[in-house]
Amino acid sequence: MTDALLTGTDLNKRFGGVVAVDNVSISIAPLEVKCIIGANGAGKSSLFNVLCGALKPDSGELLFDGQSILGLPLYKFSRVGIARKFQIPSVFDSLTVAQNLETAILGRMSSAEVASKTADILRQVDLTDIQDQLAGNLAHGQK
Repeated sequence: MTDALLTGTDLNKRFGGVVAVDNVSISIAPLEVKCIIGANGAGKSSLFNVLCGALKPDSGELLFDGQSILGLPLYKFSRVGIARKFQIPSVFDSLTVAQNLETAILGRMSSAEVASKTADILRQVDLTDIQDQLAGNLAHGQK
C-alpha cells in the first residue's frame, strides 16, 4: 500500500451548535478514489470542504505529503494539487481539453514543464484521445 498523500486526523467542524464533522480521520493514497456517502445533512460537503481547504476545521490535523496544510490560503491548496470539481463544470469552452489543463497548472510550474505535465495528466485520466477537442463540445462527465 502506498503511503497516504492526504491525511486528515480527528477533524472537527461545527457551525454554532451544529456538529457537521465529528472526529473524522481519513487517508488517501496517490491515485486512490474514496467516496463520502451519507444522508442529507450528514456533513459530507462540510468534510469535503475541510479536506480541500474551503473550510478550516475547528480542530484536527490535515497533512499533504506529510506536511501540515492547515491554515493555508485556498490558492495554495490548488498549487499542491488539491482542488474541487463542482457539479456545474467550469471550463473554458473555447479552449481545448489540453489548453484547459495547461491553464489550470500554469501557476504551479515553469512554462517548460507545463507540456510534459499536461501530457502526463491526460494519460493518467485517459483523455489523450480528446485532448484537441474544444471543452465546450464535451459531455458533462468529460468536463
